Amino acid sequence: MLLHVVHIAACLASLGDTTLWVPEGDPIRTVDTVHIRADRSEFANVGRKEVRLNSSEGLGLLTQNMQESAQFFKEYGVSGSATISKRGADATQTQVLWNGLPINHPMLGMMDFNGIATFGMDELVLIEGGNSAMYGSGSVGGTVMLNNKVSFNSPLKIKSVAETNALRNSQMGFQLGKGWENTYVNVASSWINQNNDFGFFDPIKQQNRNSYNSHLEHQNIRLVAAHTLANHAIKLISEMGKVNRGLGFLYGSEQALGQQVDRQSRNLLQYDFHKRNLHLTQKMGYTSDRLVYIAQGQTGDTSSAEMLFLQTEMYHQTQWGKAVYGLDYQVQKGNSQFYTMPEIRVLPALFSAWKSEIGKTNYLINARYEFNEQVLTGGLGTQTLIARGLNLKTDIHRSFRRPTLNDLYWEVTQRNQLVPEIGWGSELGLVWNSIFRHQLNWILELTPFYRELNNPIIWLPQGAYWAAQNMNFGQYAGVQISAYINQDFGVCKVALNENFEWVRSAVKSQANSDFKQQIFVPDVVSTSTLDLKFKSASLKLLWQKVGNRYTATDNSQYMPLYQLFSLEGMFKTSFWGKFKQNSSECRVGVRNIFDVTYQNMPGRPMPPRNAYVQINVNF
Repeated sequence: MLLHVVHIAACLASLGDTTLWVPEGDPIRTVDTVHIRADRSEFANVGRKEVRLNSSEGLGLLTQNMQESAQFFKEYGVSGSATISKRGADATQTQVLWNGLPINHPMLGMMDFNGIATFGMDELVLIEGGNSAMYGSGSVGGTVMLNNKVSFNSPLKIKSVAETNALRNSQMGFQLGKGWENTYVNVASSWINQNNDFGFFDPIKQQNRNSYNSHLEHQNIRLVAAHTLANHAIKLISEMGKVNRGLGFLYGSEQALGQQVDRQSRNLLQYDFHKRNLHLTQKMGYTSDRLVYIAQGQTGDTSSAEMLFLQTEMYHQTQWGKAVYGLDYQVQKGNSQFYTMPEIRVLPALFSAWKSEIGKTNYLINARYEFNEQVLTGGLGTQTLIARGLNLKTDIHRSFRRPTLNDLYWEVTQRNQLVPEIGWGSELGLVWNSIFRHQLNWILELTPFYRELNNPIIWLPQGAYWAAQNMNFGQYAGVQISAYINQDFGVCKVALNENFEWVRSAVKSQANSDFKQQIFVPDVVSTSTLDLKFKSASLKLLWQKVGNRYTATDNSQYMPLYQLFSLEGMFKTSFWGKFKQNSSECRVGVRNIFDVTYQNMPGRPMPPRNAYVQINVNF
């Protein structure tokens, strides 16, 4: 596996220095440290709620690193898949981008967040609301971006992390990076081994039992490399991973649900060219995902999904504003024993966007045309300074999602003629930030949103089989509130962070039927943190709340809300060594302090109270 990565990296051997335009910066300017950051996020976030998470300290799965941002994951037990729900949308309506490549599984249409390790990732960005004009199909409820940065002229950095907890779970990570004048190389590897050894009460058998068939092992290695020459730059990111998991069990049953092995590969080769006010980015990418299901010692379904990407982006800056335009070309291939034959589809699209300002208002106009479905999407976003520290944000957009390969080609007794989901959405946000005498500062944000969707696709039973069907209509409304307050008391800093979301996610099967709340979508999700920070230590209290979730399409049954509290203390020391200043951290904490019994999905117990220790050493 490592040899494959090194072999791809050999193409970097003949390149040297450049100056690049960084699109998220305001002016074009010469910089000493070049960051190859030409991407579309600047043309997708005006007028929208955006959350940026620094994942540099992250170790573990993506679900663990996003818990403080009020995200809800439908987890099929501690080792099963975890899918996200953004603003009441289904998991297939949230697009996940890996360094600009859309990596939602082409057969399933969604991303398993328990299959993504975040160690070595530099940035996690969450953009709420539909963004089909920039990112295509699936960006209806929101977009999750995973990015790796490039830093030339940076010192040698070595990082190692290890963690263990009371459930006999352990994880380790090692990262090595160095930036020269013309070259940058970073290698990160992580290993997660979760035994998930805990007891639970089985309400069907009315007895205490131990979890079984719930192990999860995740191995990952990632290479980031870049080289520059005059006005040219090339960047390579290659990542490979393997996930081996038991799929758990159900209440009242002694039989295991089988095991699953997932082999992943993600690769990106990016070329950048800059000349005056123009910046060209050409991306070539390839991803593969091979799933093998094993039950009772016998190999069941083996499915393989591959995607090939060609993305051309041209950035142009004038005295009146900035523009981007380009072509996305994607090839999807899927195969399973439940397909009559391997299926391939080609998905070309054109996109463009313009960003400028009028007075105190920044505005963004973007559009995209999907040739395969002959669908046009677009949006208009604004951000206006209406008073000192107070901004008004508005957004309206049209979005869509195409049926997945499984929606179209999974063998069922009766095939439905599916059409894409197409709808529109809007949001209105107020953001207030202020600093009082350099000791007290806050950022408050209030964002109501509304979205409609025609022909939402959902899998429903047809006799003994399940099949994808178009519902009639979906209607989604809610509000997001976030607050960050920081008070400096000299020897101690106190920070309070709150993220709250209320949503009504309602669908109806026919034009004359009643709206029903979408199943497994909570009405309320809230996360609060209280941080006490000292010079070399900190203490954090985390409070998570997940509201009611319906489990029946007629809303006759539901899972009640649950609340979890966690506590973490961190101690940091610094010392001098060969590589300038070194540091080490020790984190000690307890998750689920009050030992709450809860489930994200019916019949799938989640962990009880457990203590953990994490050691970070940086050189």
